[in-house]
Amino acid sequence: MDVRRAAYHEAGHVLAAMRWLGDTARAVSIGMTAPGRFGQAAIPVTSAPRNARTDAQWRRIRVPESVMFVGGLAAEEVAGFARSKGISELETIVRVQGRGAVNAAMTWGLPPVVEATDDIQGALAALVDAFPTKRDPLGRFLRVYSFTVRFLERTRATLDRVASELAMRGALTAAEIELAVGADLSTRRG
Repeated sequence: MDVRRAAYHEAGHVLAAMRWLGDTARAVSIGMTAPGRFGQAAIPVTSAPRNARTDAQWRRIRVPESVMFVGGLAAEEVAGFARSKGISELETIVRVQGRGAVNAAMTWGLPPVVEATDDIQGALAALVDAFPTKRDPLGRFLRVYSFTVRFLERTRATLDRVASELAMRGALTAAEIELAVGADLSTRRG
């Protein structure tokens, strides 16, 4: 993965988390952050048990997390890079096997595509967790992905700014992220 694409990918996660989770990443970096990883955004996700929450409360946590998970892939697309291999393969499998087969696999938590990244898997897990009795996780995933693309298109100047800073520096702290974003982004829980 090239530096520019990785910077947009991680910036997408950061902006989605800021807007929809109300959290600024503790840090974000690009480069070989771990074997097989070219970037990483340190963003907290839910680890609390569901049992103390109503379904609606749980969805208010897990659905925004799914937006954060696909934020990187959506940012790549908004920045003009080719659609990710995982998303493209998912669309191909739906055309070949049909929506019902893919939904069944997703409902049981099976990886729908060979190239399913941790981002895709995280988003699917959050959505299946948020809507355990619903039969269309693929439809929910595609709606979340489309929503995230539209959000990042509307905040393109901020996305460009954060990605540019990240590409130039290689890593940003929470304070540097806040400075790069400025007052351009309202948050869900802020």
